[in-house]
Formats: sequence, structure tokens, C-alpha cells
Amino acid sequence: MDYLTSLGLGQVQYEPHGNIPPDFLIDGRIAVEVRRLNQNIVTATGKLQGMEKVHYSIVPWFNKELPKLGPGRDGQSWYVSLKWRRPLSDFKQLREPILRALREFKITDSGQPTCFQIHPNFELSLNPAGRAYEAFFCLSSISDLDAGGPIVSEAVRNVQLCMSEKEAKIEQYRSLHPEWWLVLVDTMFFGLTSAYWGEVRNNLLLHRDRYKWSKVIILGDNLPSAFELY
Repeated sequence: MDYLTSLGLGQVQYEPHGNIPPDFLIDGRIAVEVRRLNQNIVTATGKLQGMEKVHYSIVPWFNKELPKLGPGRDGQSWYVSLKWRRPLSDFKQLREPILRALREFKITDSGQPTCFQIHPNFELSLNPAGRAYEAFFCLSSISDLDAGGPIVSEAVRNVQLCMSEKEAKIEQYRSLHPEWWLVLVDTMFFGLTSAYWGEVRNNLLLHRDRYKWSKVIILGDNLPSAFELY
């Protein structure tokens, strides 16, 4: 709201019609929808799913469970590296096989790097840490094989996904206001400066006819001010 108020275009109202679009209304005429800009995949049902959802279901569990498997011993601990891709079954179903593999490794510890294929799309690797930590197993690295890609093209792809998702949400309410803006708060592409966002804008302008937004704006910590994609 602070950003919208700073534009000096008139009174800014939050949810002027209650729990339906828009999120904000400026001067009674400019409807503004706000969304977090993150990296997404499109599920089999056509819905967007933030890639961080899988991360948040996996990493905290490892950080909690690995210390329970005991301390380092004989001057040695083991680094645990994770690698996954989608589709991935409910992670809760993988927890027991993971713990079983780690317990068995600890008993039979041969001193050699080892890899466990817990699931066709989930791999766990163990490598000697070269020293003993408090815990025998220490989470070292994670690799989401569906994430990444050239940063500008990935930013373009995710901006377009967010634009399309929000357009579908507001379609039945579009006639309520003459102008609609989309504000995207960057939570993923922190390395993109204004110059990079300029490249994103040039790509989006090639396909502007596909979308009905009057303005699309990026807000991010790495930007000195809001950046208008168009």
C-alpha cells in the first residue's frame, strides 16, 4: 500500500469490494492486483505450484531429523546431499525409507561415498565431511532439477504465468473498473537489476496483445524503485 500511496494518484482502498478482486483500488478507478513473483511449475491440473513448496516440505524435516541420528564419531561426519525432480510423491511416504537407509549406512559405514535412490525422482548422496561435527549426518546441499534456467527467460516465463493466473481470477470482475494493474513483488529473481528487467520487458512487449493489463509493475529489493514492465 505504501508504494501505491506514494504515486499520489488518489485515495488507496484495500479490498474495496470485500474478499473479491481487486486487492486495492486507487482513486475509485484503478484496480490493482498484487502477487508474489516466484518460480513456478504448472501441475497436471493446470494450476501453478511454487517450486519452493517442495523445498519447504523437505529441508526443515532433514534439519530436524538428521541430528537425532547421533553425533559424529571417530573424527568423521557425513555430508548429506539431496537431489529431486517432479513429479514427487507425498514426501511423508519417503521419510521412513530415508531414515532406514541412513541408519543402515551408519551401521555398515564403509568410509566410501554412497548414493541412495530413495524414489525414481529423489536421490540422497553421502560424502565424508573430513571432520566430525556434532551430528553424524549434516545436510550439505540440495538440487531442485526443475528449478533454474537462464535467469531472464525464467523471469519472463514466470511473469507470464502470474499474469495469466491473475487474469483468470479477475475476468468476471473486470467490468467493475476501467483500468487494471498487476504488481508483482519479486521473491525469486533478486539478482535482476533494472538492466535485466529491461530485457524482460522487451520480451513481454512482443506478446502484449495476449494480456489485458494496463500496467505490470515489479517491486524488488534489488531495484531502486518500482519497475514498469509495461
